[in-house]
Amino acid sequence: MSADLDVYRRSDGKWAWRLTAPNGNIIATDGSQGYENRGDCESIARGVATGAYRTATLTITSINQSNPHRPTDF
Repeated sequence: MSADLDVYRRSDGKWAWRLTAPNGNIIATDGSQGYENRGDCESIARGVATGAYRTATLTITSINQSNPHRPTDF
């Protein structure tokens, strides 16, 4: 099973990426932050797609309903 990695230019001129499963579901994105430089965008996207960050520490958070911009740690 292979996923499609798309790097594209948004309407605001920034670069973005998304990883799409074979069934069409989007399984990862740049989180809407966008990148000024296409090379930076591609580098991060490839790192995510190839598992380069698999040794990262996992922190699971949920959205704080009273303040959606401040995550709440579990």
